[in-house]
Amino acid sequence: MSQPRVLLANHDSLFLDSLSRALARRPNLPFDVEVASESPETFSEPVDYDALVCAVENSAQIPSLRRLRDQNGALPLIALVPPNEKSLAEEARQAGADVVPKNANPESTASLLQTALTLLINTKRSLRLAAETRYKLQELRGAIGEKRRILELSRSISERTPVHQYPVLVVEDDEDAAGLLKKALENAGFNSLDLSTSFEDAVARLSGQGSYGDREKNPLPFLLFLNLDLSGKSGYELLEWLRSRPELRNIIVVAQSPSESPEDIRRAYGLGANSYVTTPSTFEELQQLVNAVRQYWVRLNV
Repeated sequence: MSQPRVLLANHDSLFLDSLSRALARRPNLPFDVEVASESPETFSEPVDYDALVCAVENSAQIPSLRRLRDQNGALPLIALVPPNEKSLAEEARQAGADVVPKNANPESTASLLQTALTLLINTKRSLRLAAETRYKLQELRGAIGEKRRILELSRSISERTPVHQYPVLVVEDDEDAAGLLKKALENAGFNSLDLSTSFEDAVARLSGQGSYGDREKNPLPFLLFLNLDLSGKSGYELLEWLRSRPELRNIIVVAQSPSESPEDIRRAYGLGANSYVTTPSTFEELQQLVNAVRQYWVRLNV
């Protein structure tokens, strides 16, 4: 890993040259030092260094120091201030810089500056490593949380009622269509199947009227396949009636119709259908539809 780079910038180029040579002579210096070829006032872009050192001689240079702090964000910024200039040192701190005494002897200043820079650079590196560690921990927690969620979902799915025990009601007045749908449902694992061929019979079955009052023999369906184009009272009317009954609102309704009209689709969803599907043209497509309904509403939906 390359060493951190420190930039020295000041009007007094002779002092900076002496300071940089004094730093270079120090054993095991943990950073590289360069001297800027221009004064800090001319810096218009953030500097590409790990720390910036500026000598401040008077209050007129404080705005430049503040601008450097604004330009360079969290970059370590050190102001070298004459040791007897207490108020100037306080102005430099308020501008966002750390203050190191600028002694006339470059060797003495170099010793203090090395200590300050080492501390600041190591602190910045530690903060960066801590932030990276926190980010990696968050990623790890996220991955663990996602795996846990998948395991819980898998466990939930494995513990659910077997498919064949989910009651299904088919509301269809076409005998051939009803037969094909029941066959596709049985192929998908459903075998608790009932059929209503009219609005009236479906209402009686769902509300438990007459012979349908025994819920042991006639349980409420979990899933209802509804032909919206029933003769007599339509499937839309049955859907509207169904959703008006609070005790029946949890029944999953898959509405079927040959219509692809957006108006019909909006009407079905507006009345409370959970899914709207166009009537398949082949048994293979019907089987695919039933398998998809089983996969979503029985296995995946939570």
